[in-house]
Amino acid sequence: MPWTDDQQAEFLAKFHRDVIEPAASRLREQDVETLSVTPDDKERSYFSRRVHPDMKPEDLELDLENIDWVKEAFGEITDGPEGDILSDLYSQIVDLADRFEEMEDAEDVSPYIYVMF
Repeated sequence: MPWTDDQQAEFLAKFHRDVIEPAASRLREQDVETLSVTPDDKERSYFSRRVHPDMKPEDLELDLENIDWVKEAFGEITDGPEGDILSDLYSQIVDLADRFEEMEDAEDVSPYIYVMF
């Protein structure tokens, strides 16, 4: 039986309270630097160089159908003192996918989409 919008909203609000907020609190306790939504006037530039600037074609291949691979990939990109918290959080977010049904015809975009704008 598909969920109603209200059930989905309630579930996600509970997930936010029970999972996201505690993870954010633990990150704040560790003084983890978070992303700012405003520019920092002290920064000369927001340009940063990649550690590994050259990518191979296989670096661009994603196996999103394999949930274990996705979780492992998130685990590999989380490092530093906050890595364990973020890796666990990402894993729980990925697990949410099983709770929500895929919409039929989700890949079809109306050729008249511009009318909506």
